[in-house]
Amino acid sequence: MKLNRYSLAIKQSVNRLLDNKNSENLQVSSVISDFSHNVFFGAGDLLQSKKLLFFRITKVLSPHYVQGYFCLPRIIHDAEKKFRNLDYFFSDVSRTNPVMYEPDPYRSSLKYKKKVFDPFGSPYIKKRSQLFFLKRRSKDNAPFCV
Repeated sequence: MKLNRYSLAIKQSVNRLLDNKNSENLQVSSVISDFSHNVFFGAGDLLQSKKLLFFRITKVLSPHYVQGYFCLPRIIHDAEKKFRNLDYFFSDVSRTNPVMYEPDPYRSSLKYKKKVFDPFGSPYIKKRSQLFFLKRRSKDNAPFCV
């Protein structure tokens, strides 16, 4: 998602800094905004709390607001079978007894519109005292390891 307001604000700052209004300043500002003002989340991404609760994003309304629903976790019963196919998870979890969690879509809440804090750094949302941090992209079909 790209918004022109960030590139226009950067262009105004560059114009003020250099005391000119060249057309190159708009191109420089668009390059800067493409690099520094991209969001790291999209529809289908998951955010996770420390208590292993999940928030799945269904729609990105703006870089600062998303729509989605909260999910409770479920333990994967055939974790060994799925775990053998995902060798990249072996680095931080013991191979002998993996415990894997994934969001349970059958135990989900209503859709909520939530504010995203720090959308250009490490995005998170708040639900009362709990913080939900972005854990994985929707491209990964792997469950969470604990």
